Amino acid sequence: MDGGKNQMAMNGHNRESLLGAMTKFVSAVNRMDDTVMVPSRLVDMPAEQDCLEDAIGNSKALLSVEQDANKNDTDLKNFYTMLNAVKTELVRGHTPSDQSDMDEQSKIVTEKFRHHLQGLFCVLHKLTETADYVTERYQDAVKPNENQTQFDRVPSFTL
Repeated sequence: MDGGKNQMAMNGHNRESLLGAMTKFVSAVNRMDDTVMVPSRLVDMPAEQDCLEDAIGNSKALLSVEQDANKNDTDLKNFYTMLNAVKTELVRGHTPSDQSDMDEQSKIVTEKFRHHLQGLFCVLHKLTETADYVTERYQDAVKPNENQTQFDRVPSFTL
């Protein structure tokens, strides 16, 4: 196996890779955690759709701010809680998490993420088993027969 390719994948140098995207996301959430010293202050900070679109650079943001007549604007605490829940699941695997601090939309996004992550894990598990199978079959094919002597394995040449 090529050590250079393996090292590049492990360091997340390729920004187009899944590992690179995960590393970038986890780093962004860690920066957010390091910056937000008092998460409860986010409760009073509304998420404004225009600012969210500008920050994300996409008008079809994953989390759009929906204004409901019976509800105040979505606050940044919901985003904060949801992003940390997703990061925890990504890094540590599925753990029961308290979603009581999340609004309904954040809970839905977290559940969608969990569903897709479980699908990805399932596919990766099957691909891993397939790679192990190919490895075993190859080793069996090139492995010398135990009944052969050392000289039997040397190809014969005829002149």
